[in-house]
Amino acid sequence: GSRLANLPHDRQAEAFSDKNVNRIDALGTWAGDQGHSLLELAFAWLLAHAPVTSVIAGATKPEQARANAAAASWSLTSADLGVIDDLLQHAKTK
Repeated sequence: GSRLANLPHDRQAEAFSDKNVNRIDALGTWAGDQGHSLLELAFAWLLAHAPVTSVIAGATKPEQARANAAAASWSLTSADLGVIDDLLQHAKTK
C-alpha cells in the first residue's frame, strides 16, 4: 500500500539494497543516541542545507502531523553533518 510498492522492480531493489538498509540502520542508531528519531534527523538534515527553506511532509493521522511539526526543532551542527556524511559514506554493502 505504499508509494514504493508501486515503483518498478528495479527501483524497489535499489531502494531496499543492503547498502541503503545499512545506511538507515546507522542513521537511526546515531539519531537515537542523540535523543532523536530518524524522522527528526531527516527533517533536521534537510533544513540544515541553505537552499531548503521548508520541508513538506505528508501525514494521514494527527499524531503524524504533530511529529512532523516537532521534528523541525532539531538543528544540526557542522560536526553533526560531518558525522552523518561519514555514516553515509561508510555504510556496509553487505
